[in-house]
Amino acid sequence: MMRPFHSLPPLSPSAPGSSLVRVAIPLAASLLIAATATAQITISGTVVIAGSGEFAHDAEVLLLETDHVTHTDDSGRFVFDDVQITGTATLQLDLGYLTGGRTVVIPDGEVGSVEIPEPIVLEVGRRLHEHITVTASGGHSSPLESFGSVSSIEGLALQNEQGRTLGELLEGSTGVAVRSAGPGSARPIVRRFDGNRVLVMEDGIRTGDLSSQSPDHGVPVDPLQAERVDVVRGPATLLYGSNAIGGAVNVISQASHFAHGPPDGFRGQAMLDYSTADEGRRSGVRFSAAGESWFSWGGGSSNRTEDYTAPTGAVENSHAAMDQGEVGLGLFGDRLWLAGSASVDDSRYGVPFAAEFHGGATAPAAGQGGHVHGEELLLDVEARRTQVRTDFGARDLGGVFSEAEFTFRFSDLDHVELETLEAGAAPIVASNFDNRSLVLRGELRRPSGRITSRIGVWGHLRDYAVTGDHATAPPTDQSAFAAFTYNEIATAERLRLLFGARLERNAYDAGERPVADDSGDHGHDHGHDHGQADERIAPDVVDRSFLSASTSAGVRYELSDATVLVGTASLASRAPSLEELYNFGPHSARFEVGSPDLEPERSLGLELSLRRSSGGVAGSFSVFRYDIRDFVFGALRAEAIAGLPVLEFLQSDAAYQGFEAEGHLDIGPAELVANASFVDAKLGTGEYAPRIPPLGGQVRLDIPVGRLRLAPRVRWTAPMNRVYIGETRTDGYGVLDFTASWVIVGHHTTHNISLRAYNIADAEYRHHTSFIKEFAPQIGRGFRISYALHFF
Repeated sequence: MMRPFHSLPPLSPSAPGSSLVRVAIPLAASLLIAATATAQITISGTVVIAGSGEFAHDAEVLLLETDHVTHTDDSGRFVFDDVQITGTATLQLDLGYLTGGRTVVIPDGEVGSVEIPEPIVLEVGRRLHEHITVTASGGHSSPLESFGSVSSIEGLALQNEQGRTLGELLEGSTGVAVRSAGPGSARPIVRRFDGNRVLVMEDGIRTGDLSSQSPDHGVPVDPLQAERVDVVRGPATLLYGSNAIGGAVNVISQASHFAHGPPDGFRGQAMLDYSTADEGRRSGVRFSAAGESWFSWGGGSSNRTEDYTAPTGAVENSHAAMDQGEVGLGLFGDRLWLAGSASVDDSRYGVPFAAEFHGGATAPAAGQGGHVHGEELLLDVEARRTQVRTDFGARDLGGVFSEAEFTFRFSDLDHVELETLEAGAAPIVASNFDNRSLVLRGELRRPSGRITSRIGVWGHLRDYAVTGDHATAPPTDQSAFAAFTYNEIATAERLRLLFGARLERNAYDAGERPVADDSGDHGHDHGHDHGQADERIAPDVVDRSFLSASTSAGVRYELSDATVLVGTASLASRAPSLEELYNFGPHSARFEVGSPDLEPERSLGLELSLRRSSGGVAGSFSVFRYDIRDFVFGALRAEAIAGLPVLEFLQSDAAYQGFEAEGHLDIGPAELVANASFVDAKLGTGEYAPRIPPLGGQVRLDIPVGRLRLAPRVRWTAPMNRVYIGETRTDGYGVLDFTASWVIVGHHTTHNISLRAYNIADAEYRHHTSFIKEFAPQIGRGFRISYALHFF
């Protein structure tokens, strides 16, 4: 189920939101102080496993209205002591692949204890529309209660999807498409926005990678290490940053909620799988342990694929590999907690058709540079990312805000692009990216009551440098700082309001442009005639700074107990990226020319969403429009440099409008799930915006047969004829997949054995947003078998 999340216009275009922010924070604080108190009660109950009737040991129990978490004991009992709540208490439970839920009515003025009379039953694979997400509002929210438009993959669905990359995992999700230059570089496109308009995060903090920069740069995140993946569609700028105008993807780990109630004892997961069409092998483990005042966690994974087989044959140099590891340790008391972790991930993947993709297939003129053997060029990417993260916080503070949380994360990414010019030759470093970043985030929270609120500050320091013959941008120090507030206010029995604001400053301190090495030390020219760059003079390097405001307002009205109408208005601002400002040189099959004079983008958005969840029927339908002023895009020029087309970053107004629909229907014990999404995007010049995915969606049927679950699925898209200058049209397609999974439940373990057949008809299909679609289709028919064990 989806949940909309957005932002609204400043009072005066000439003063970008500063007056709004001065008003917003005092207004939020005064409303919070005026909130009425609620009585303290104790809520308790018992949890059992469906079928066997055994007590569920160590099940996680979330009290949605207060964000409190506890766990069941050996007799399946749980207790929430002294919680402040009136109206209803919504409980969400999780244990391996088993989930459950219960809503309890709390009469006004109730005090003392509330015992849930009937046991709560945990079942395999509960309905997707009952999932709880955290990313849209920064706290737990159910589909009908949330303002944000969010979809989630977790539990059994996350295991059975088995995406080897984040892009592959999310393909088919509502409003999500995939951009790639081969399997290793797949990255999500959200609501038809790509690159620096979609923010990829781990536990609410940006990943520190370069995947937004180029189609051949991948996301160094293995979905195997995720507990859940949330996708926010629409602006997530208020909480996460100016480059989340299009949306955000949040990979949520097992450690994300330990501070709110780490489970006693030892628990974990182990997983193996193998796939045929790419000879993929993957394995991984995760564990956590906790005692009276400490908790720890860790894990690692290894992911390997060979060149994949398409219906037209093997796709050379499409292999990929990724290894990851993490350890963490924390301490907690009655009110305070502290946690620290360190992680390393190594990846290497090939970029297929590098000769064509990087312009080397064209024979150079006499006396010029270029690849003499361009058809033999191989391009591989190696990346190592090291991260250190510290989180600490306090709860039960009293007063207006009851919780505080602070995060510091340092990331060091070393990204190397290697070219092999002929068979048997040693690889040559074409470019070496060094990207170091420090993210700081602090929040004060009021997670429950008539008014829920978050007020925080955020900072991002980045040290970026690229060297080598393909170095395109000067070394740059980037700094960003922001203050934000997000507030939801229940003003009447069926009416809830949203108000939020963010003030953010981005600054770039750039050095001298790199000079290409034409000395011939390597014995090769790396594929481009640098001398031809004289046809264009590189723009002067100019330090830039941007101050922008993003604001949001919304109304959520309950038409009935099962139906809500949500409307939001937003204004989001995005500072131009480093690459858009400063790039000058060959990059991803084109010669990129940045524009140091770019202005911030400002997008005014409106969205209306109707949602329903009643019995065996649930669904949502959203329509939206974004009018974007000073939209930054890559304009293709008629000229060529070094045999490459020139792509210059320019600005124009743009309009994005479309719809998203998702539905769930129970058919006896089975569930039918379908979604569809569409966006029409045009520039102010009348041209279509570049690389917009077509109308598409999926239809899936989940059929339980005892512990066995059968799930046929069809992914489809319409033909794409609305293309930008130089783009090729793409045919529509339908792809049939089928998954069968068998879950075995024990008192302290769950086992899942899954067999998946993908592209059963061996259809030849191409993603419109693939940068190698002219050379190869997507993966052909194959099978994947996996085994996963949860122990607790």
